[in-house]
Amino acid sequence: MANNLYTVPFDDVRLSTSADAYKTLVALILAASSGYRIRLRELGIGPADDSPQDESIVVDIARIASVSGGSAGTAATTIAVGSVAKRDLDMEESPASAKIDYSVEPTTYETYSLFTVGLNQRGTIVVPFDAFSAPMIREDQHLALRAACRDTVGPYVSGYLAFERC
Repeated sequence: MANNLYTVPFDDVRLSTSADAYKTLVALILAASSGYRIRLRELGIGPADDSPQDESIVVDIARIASVSGGSAGTAATTIAVGSVAKRDLDMEESPASAKIDYSVEPTTYETYSLFTVGLNQRGTIVVPFDAFSAPMIREDQHLALRAACRDTVGPYVSGYLAFERC
């Protein structure tokens, strides 16, 4: 795993109470003038409930190739470029900002997910990506971790995305 990682955690985010409706948990956002690409290196997600129910969840990574054709959505928390956590304090600032816990979903996701996995709501997963399989974005794009519950429970989840500059 790369040493120059940036991390965006999220905590106690509730999934949609509509069955199979995706909720954007966290999105990484590269500005049009950043001059960089970013590569997702790891994702982690698990229950935030004390007593999670026995339900299945689908987790995916989706990309917004351009926000000019629709809405970028509305998030409860925005993390500015200079505030994204970095593994090593001597690293440059993150090239990406982030948004957490969307209340209005973006309308401009690409049709197909870059990565999808299912899990039980009681389970936790950590998915590392190597340099060849890692989802990437370039300038003026968003990379989002989304999740949907197969039922109408609306469970709470916590986790993180770790990424690197390319």
